[in-house]
Amino acid sequence: MVVYRYPVYDLDVADHQFNIIDLGNTHQLDKHGLAYIDSERFCHAANETITYLTDKLARSNATNCNYKIGE
Repeated sequence: MVVYRYPVYDLDVADHQFNIIDLGNTHQLDKHGLAYIDSERFCHAANETITYLTDKLARSNATNCNYKIGE
């Protein structure tokens, strides 16, 4: 899961410690009013996404962990 940690997520879901790709909980707005996150956090999330998509074992472990938490 790729998650922007909106207030309800931080209050109600975060304590369950799902295995997520974390986009953080802060953002800025550009001149068009579009939200963007810090470039360092974005790059870290992109690298985690690549790992998730290309590493079958890591993906399986994350999926199984999240399934057990959700159960």
